[in-house]
Amino acid sequence: MAQGLGLSQRLSQSLVLAPQLQQSLALLQAPTLELKALVEQELQQNPVLEEASSMEEVPEKDEAERVSEAADPSEPPEDLTFDPASEKNGAEPVDDFQAEFERLVQLDQE
Repeated sequence: MAQGLGLSQRLSQSLVLAPQLQQSLALLQAPTLELKALVEQELQQNPVLEEASSMEEVPEKDEAERVSEAADPSEPPEDLTFDPASEKNGAEPVDDFQAEFERLVQLDQE
């Protein structure tokens, strides 16, 4: 009877969902009434959470926003002015990579 040693490998893969992801999936799939019950349960269990009233969620639009919505969207807003003198020359690069690089080196050193 011959005895010998053997070596074997086994590779397996499994998908494990984090508890937060499981909760998110449950909330996304829940019907409206069940979702409302879940939210109320969380509000009761967690003293830090509080329910926002519907008035806080949707602020009313002021007169300026209503006027801007009525304006033609293809036209620029009235308060927008174009000053060619303040624009950069076309010869200068748009992005200043050297300044960015120096800022990153400084952050790295800190």
